[in-house]
Amino acid sequence: MGPGRRPDRRPLARRQGRRGGLHGAEWLRIGRRLDELPLISAAFADGQLSYSKVRTLTRLATGDNEGELLPIALETPASDLGVELARWLHRTTDPKDLAAYHHQQRSVRWRTDPDGMVVFTLRLPPLLAGAVIAKLRDRSDDEAVDLAA
Repeated sequence: MGPGRRPDRRPLARRQGRRGGLHGAEWLRIGRRLDELPLISAAFADGQLSYSKVRTLTRLATGDNEGELLPIALETPASDLGVELARWLHRTTDPKDLAAYHHQQRSVRWRTDPDGMVVFTLRLPPLLAGAVIAKLRDRSDDEAVDLAA
């Protein structure tokens, strides 16, 4: 793709039977990643992988590890794929490298909805996420707020 040219997201939309609804940046991220992941791209094109699985895989897969991740994705329901990939990552990554990766991937975002409610999106390492969840549950007991799991 040359400078100033925008990628065409329509082929991805057609493969998914969608006309819209996905954030453009996410489509671009997935499309770029698929260009770098020939095994996953081929499985997606052949209908062996759903868009949901491809979206999850492209967050972790590299050219070096897609051969290991693809069989996991083929055998795992989309709803469980994130957990299975996390297990794989913990099995195959040095703990110090994993801690550095988790630290790099952390993020906090929030927005205020028109009704005044504030929506948070957090990406936290597992132990920190557990502490935050526990604290929220403690506060919900104190303030009679239902924060169901």
